Amino acid sequence: MNGKKLLIGLSFIDRKYIEESEQDMPVRNAITTTRNQNKAQLKCLSTKKIWLIAAVIALTLLLVGCAIIYARWSSGLEDWFRPSNTIRQQAEQSGLSVIYPQDQIQEDGLSATDQGITVSVKQTIVDQWQASVVLKIEGFELPDGVRPCFYGERPTLDGNAEFWGSASYHFYDGIVINESGKSVYKNGEPVKEEHYPMEEFSDYSYVIGRYYLPDGSMELTLSFIFNDTSGANLGKILNLSFTGFGKETDLGKATTEREQLVSGSWKLSIPLNGTAQAIEIAPNAPLNEDGMTLLKATIGQMSGQIELQLTAYYAGLESNEGLNPSLAGIRMKDGSFVQVAEGGSYYKDRDNLVYVVEYRNFNEIIDLSQVEALAFQSGWENDATGKPTIPVYKYIPVS
Repeated sequence: MNGKKLLIGLSFIDRKYIEESEQDMPVRNAITTTRNQNKAQLKCLSTKKIWLIAAVIALTLLLVGCAIIYARWSSGLEDWFRPSNTIRQQAEQSGLSVIYPQDQIQEDGLSATDQGITVSVKQTIVDQWQASVVLKIEGFELPDGVRPCFYGERPTLDGNAEFWGSASYHFYDGIVINESGKSVYKNGEPVKEEHYPMEEFSDYSYVIGRYYLPDGSMELTLSFIFNDTSGANLGKILNLSFTGFGKETDLGKATTEREQLVSGSWKLSIPLNGTAQAIEIAPNAPLNEDGMTLLKATIGQMSGQIELQLTAYYAGLESNEGLNPSLAGIRMKDGSFVQVAEGGSYYKDRDNLVYVVEYRNFNEIIDLSQVEALAFQSGWENDATGKPTIPVYKYIPVS
């Protein structure tokens, strides 16, 4: 809460109450010191004055609470998840999301400065399956028409360099998808495009990102998919070591040129405080006529996993065909549908064909109290034109 918000809030208090309370307050020309005088002074506080004070206190607490509920997420995660105020609050209360106010990150390991460039942690979103770490980069000057890139050592988690099965990074580029499904800059302007310089790709183009935020900083998001999804990684320290920053230039399709512009040392130690909050069910529900069965499911706010009993050996990623049916999404109580993407998969018990499939919500954090069912897709139905465009789902109730 800031002074401006408090003044706006106070403007809703009827002026007559303020005037009346002022009339009830006596003007004293001397400091009273006796017990009786103190009592007399207290009696001068009218009921209306007490209600006014109570209103100011209540309003102050309300505004403080709103400041917490409406805490600004990082630009990248805000645009990706587009969380409602309810989801934002739940994510912060459960520990899934941790926001680091920039005036409170002076602790060792949360910020580092070298060569005039400061790297600091801005937000983390962590559950037992994955982690996203958003960093703020200040002071790095990027030439026009190129992408930023970084150089560094392999991240470790409590000294373990093999904690992730896959990892990726993304510099926030200010590009979002509008209601028409088109890519635009966040202010609604059409995305600028340039043609590739390589002659064989000159007919194709690439988009130009806007990497600077209004305050002149950049945002870098590092994402990790954990190897150990038991929840044991929660609370451990992520150690990051950057050795430089540079530019990445598109030359052609899947062809880029990198150049380091600044060398230095930036080391951060960030706690991956997250949550293992989830719904767990053991429906032992058949999924098809062949006997595939859903034994268990763990549904988190943004990730989860299912445990299947198969009837025949499945080769996983080595197979040309996927599981049928396969987990496609989560149906909510209001009828909305949250798409999921399958992640890692493995045999929990190869001899007995018990198979685990991990998943993550496509771009949504969910309210666990509003989950109704898991949706498994087994095929397609034809639409009015005879084309197979309507998915066929089998729903397994959660509650």
